[in-house]
Amino acid sequence: MTATHTMKSRDRDRVPRALLLGVLALVLITLAGVTALRLAGAPLIAQPPAATVAERVTVVLERRSDGGVDLRDPAGGAVLATLEQGRDGFLRGLIRVLGFERGKHDIAGNPAVSLIRWDDGRYSLSDPSTGWRMEFQGFGQENLATVARLMSDIADRREVSDD
Repeated sequence: MTATHTMKSRDRDRVPRALLLGVLALVLITLAGVTALRLAGAPLIAQPPAATVAERVTVVLERRSDGGVDLRDPAGGAVLATLEQGRDGFLRGLIRVLGFERGKHDIAGNPAVSLIRWDDGRYSLSDPSTGWRMEFQGFGQENLATVARLMSDIADRREVSDD
């Protein structure tokens, strides 16, 4: 193998200079944009639009030995709804995230959480003990329908028990 052949092979393995300059320009433009936004007072995180609470359902989440989760009335402890093992995976997954969040904050016991329907049609899960809130609008219509159905079932069960 000659020295000329080795140089051509090495040149072929290099990243083109124009591509490197383009990536560098993209990084610098991004940094300049973020800096300009921060100096202008833009918030660090996206916030949902302002809305008022249309409905709030407060429940205590209790894990069951079969992998399901009971949603209980904080006042009397009655089971208002159950998330079965093998179903409602989205909600049970959120409850695991909630448990992780509570662990980070060393929350003792099992404080109540709120399922919230906002007047603009959004839904969220809020944990007052940690300040954590999960907005559901980014998780698809099927999951929103599941949360809406769950809130409706809980409201119906509470009305029946109040009569």
